[in-house]
Amino acid sequence: MSYYIPTSEGSDVTIVVDRQILKGKGILDLCLSRGSNLCMKGFIDSQIEKGSVYIPVVECMVDVIDRELEHAQGGRTRELLLDLHNYADEQLRALGEHGPPGGK
Repeated sequence: MSYYIPTSEGSDVTIVVDRQILKGKGILDLCLSRGSNLCMKGFIDSQIEKGSVYIPVVECMVDVIDRELEHAQGGRTRELLLDLHNYADEQLRALGEHGPPGGK
């Protein structure tokens, strides 16, 4: 069973989105521990490329990043989080201007 393909039933889509959010939180933790945003930016891009059903994943990750920023201790961690926040905002803004990829 692939968790990347939304089905027509709303509850299945919710499960898929919830799992992607959980995955995103894990990727964020990994990025912060390694001091690199590359994998998180790739995750954000992949969610946007998947289409409109996955946009809430990116929006939720912005909220998660905001909460992390409130408790960020180190300057480098804060810098990484701000960069990710700005990146996600830019991607969402661009999506709003151009519509979802593939006409989804």
